[in-house]
Amino acid sequence: MQAFSDTFFSFIYQTLLDNWGRFIPRHFLQNDAITKNSLEFKLYIQIINAYVYTLKRIEERGQPFAIKLQEKRLRKMLTIAKKSKWWASYFERNSIDIGKIRKISDLNNIPPVNKNILLDVTKEDVSTRAIEDSSIVWRGTGGSTTGIPFVWGMNKTTSIINILAHFIKELEYGDFSLGENGLSNFHMTFNFQRSATIGPFKWFSNGDLFLNSDDKNMASRVREISEIITNLNKAVIQCSPSELKFLVDTLKEHDLHPAISLCLFTGQFLEESIRLLVKRYLECDIVVCYGAQEIGFLALECKKYHGFYHIFSERVVVEIVNDNGAGVPNGTEGNITITCLDNTVMPLIRYQPGDIGALHYNMACECENKSPLLEIKGRDTDVIKFSNGGKRSAHRILRAFAKKPFLSNVRRFQVRQDKLDEVEVLLEVREHIAKKFIAALEKRLSLAYKGALTIHTKQTSVIHKDGPKFKVFVPLKD
Repeated sequence: MQAFSDTFFSFIYQTLLDNWGRFIPRHFLQNDAITKNSLEFKLYIQIINAYVYTLKRIEERGQPFAIKLQEKRLRKMLTIAKKSKWWASYFERNSIDIGKIRKISDLNNIPPVNKNILLDVTKEDVSTRAIEDSSIVWRGTGGSTTGIPFVWGMNKTTSIINILAHFIKELEYGDFSLGENGLSNFHMTFNFQRSATIGPFKWFSNGDLFLNSDDKNMASRVREISEIITNLNKAVIQCSPSELKFLVDTLKEHDLHPAISLCLFTGQFLEESIRLLVKRYLECDIVVCYGAQEIGFLALECKKYHGFYHIFSERVVVEIVNDNGAGVPNGTEGNITITCLDNTVMPLIRYQPGDIGALHYNMACECENKSPLLEIKGRDTDVIKFSNGGKRSAHRILRAFAKKPFLSNVRRFQVRQDKLDEVEVLLEVREHIAKKFIAALEKRLSLAYKGALTIHTKQTSVIHKDGPKFKVFVPLKD
């Protein structure tokens, strides 16, 4: 009876997940904006509310139900992927009959795809649709090699609604009503270092705020941003831990307390010291997300186990595989491998974003979410290379500079490798740190790498970014 029930409801939920987005007007999908007093907007609110309800039911039913839902969506996604020139060729080269891929375990027959494979692929060949507007550009920021079309790369009829619904679900655990706040002035504000423009109501691109660490008018700029955030009402701030630490430090320096409802972290491991700093000063809830630019968010951190994430099982299949593409046992470290189930524009099947992790099916937590827990171990790019051909994780160094006294004296830091057997640590300091203390730390860290690593620490007033996204670790270029 339970199996029949799971099959029936997985079909119903798949149909709902795939079709709710069809009610969203096309002009909204192109510019992210809806007039608040319109019937369209009220319909949108109802769609999101229904989506949130569905997500809660999926999470409560547990992994067996989620797998049935995933398998139905997987079969559909493979058919869609074959419509693209590149995926059709990839399936043919590897003698893959997608009609025989019926279960999640059958994915083992498809060799994983990573960023290096897709790096030089013409983006139109990966897409399932012809580009309608020549003005559309492909993003390449944040280290993304596949990129996403600027206007409609993520299929906004489903994936944008899906991701938003997960955030709304988290907010509802507190004192939040989408109907009430959505009709007033609720905003999600992203990335403090991108753009100074505050646009009209937009769920996912309200107009980025920026605060540059070398701003000559820092006092007036941070007061301006604090006022903007407060006036937004129920603001949700999303950025990386290092960016938000910089913001909180600057707010503390000027005794400013903007009203923030929720902080969304993404992009880097969240140190407990930064988590505590944010909660104490901003007095708001924290949600830590895991995702990739080319896929979007795909997991939220468990409230009980920090560093472990509940997967959005209705939108992605997550596998942990070894270097040969074969699955590894429960709790074993390996390559995070993702099949996206809702991006019908640019399908990504068994895609490896470059992260290392482990899946845990038997960890009991207090969350209502019954999906397995994904433990993030790090990025395969966060490794230090040595002249003997060896590689070691940079995690030990990253953790060392995320503690006291650096937590209070350093706005942000960056570890970069430009030569084999050496790394440079850049500290963007508020107050100079004694050379004696730095030298002792360098020695201890070098010993942790068995004396094979030389560490040079430089204190500076500003760290210049290598691109649009600030990187805490810059690996050695091949």
